[in-house]
Amino acid sequence: MSRNPIYVGFALILLGQFLIFSGWFRLAFLVAGYWLLHRQVLREEEFLRERYGRDFEEYRQRLRRYV
Repeated sequence: MSRNPIYVGFALILLGQFLIFSGWFRLAFLVAGYWLLHRQVLREEEFLRERYGRDFEEYRQRLRRYV
C-alpha cells in the first residue's frame, strides 16, 4: 500500500520511458522527475500534517510513503 499511488504511477511511467527510449536526456529527465515528484509529496505531507495533525500522523504510520 502507498499513501501516494498516483506519484508512484508517474514515477513508473518515467522509468518505463527511460527503459524504452534510453539516453542521457531521458536519464536526466528521469532523475529530475523523481526529484520533483518527491519534493511535491513532501510539500503535501507538510500541509496535511498542519491541517489534520494527529489523524494524519496515525495514517502516516499505517501506510508507507511510496511502496
